[in-house]
Amino acid sequence: MTPMNSSINTVNQFNYTYPCERYAVAVFTYGHIIPAIFLFIFGLTFNLIALYYFHSSHHFHRTAYCYYFSTIALFDSIRLVVWCVFLFIDFKVLKMAFKRFECSTQMFIESVTSGVSVWITAALTIERCAVIFKSMKCRQRRGQRAIICIISIISFSILINLLFLKPGYYRERLYNNRTINILCLYGTDDLIGGNSSIITDQIKFYYTLSIVVFRTVIPFFLLLLANIALFICLRKYRTTRSISHYSFVSSRPKQRPLAMINNGQELKDFHSHYTLSAMSNPKNGSQELIKHGRSRRVTPMIFLSSLILIITVSPR
Repeated sequence: MTPMNSSINTVNQFNYTYPCERYAVAVFTYGHIIPAIFLFIFGLTFNLIALYYFHSSHHFHRTAYCYYFSTIALFDSIRLVVWCVFLFIDFKVLKMAFKRFECSTQMFIESVTSGVSVWITAALTIERCAVIFKSMKCRQRRGQRAIICIISIISFSILINLLFLKPGYYRERLYNNRTINILCLYGTDDLIGGNSSIITDQIKFYYTLSIVVFRTVIPFFLLLLANIALFICLRKYRTTRSISHYSFVSSRPKQRPLAMINNGQELKDFHSHYTLSAMSNPKNGSQELIKHGRSRRVTPMIFLSSLILIITVSPR
């Protein structure tokens, strides 16, 4: 192991033991770095556009959707910027040295920000389903409920990731030339001072694995189920609305010529019957307005946000 001038060390050069190792550099460059840079640019651009849109739109300003999407865009932007900064550090573009805290800092920030973004997206999708199924009950105090939900998710995500900041959680950061990747080695008691502790390397491994499952697998599974239920419900609703509209059109009384309406009472009866028949369709329209909120564009936005997070957030 040869120490370097920066914050990471490098593992000595390995001879190519397997034929596939000859393509490690090409795979790392074209299969990881270049797609990651494109995803970084795409994700950061989308987040900035979302922040501007939800704060400048009259339909969403100071609404629950504005709080949700703004928080998602802000935390996901922080995650992407931190990833880019540490990428520059690893490849010596930035001359910075965090020593032992480099791995802990990166892991804590990326885990908290990605967990907050994904769980808020899952909460937003689940709430959208609840609004459709229980429209009148879920529309009350939606903004206050959104703020409480956001604060709770942020606090819980910070709390469960605090162990990453424990001194000595990671011992050092290595650059493996053989596999072309960055390795964070766990620090053990005999290497960091001989202090007895119940947090062993195995516990750290399972803790890190559980955090990855908590911030990726579980929310993505909930997002998948919620989006499927959301689109099935909307599909069913549109079919019901089309049938109701067809029934309304077919049941409309044929308009008689004006010459046949020869007295005021008959004209009044005809107008009353037509008005009562027409009111049945606006009732469905008002229910649609209640169920879909201020704008129908919210549901596609939720689906697009879920898709972007699934693509850009990876369990690194």
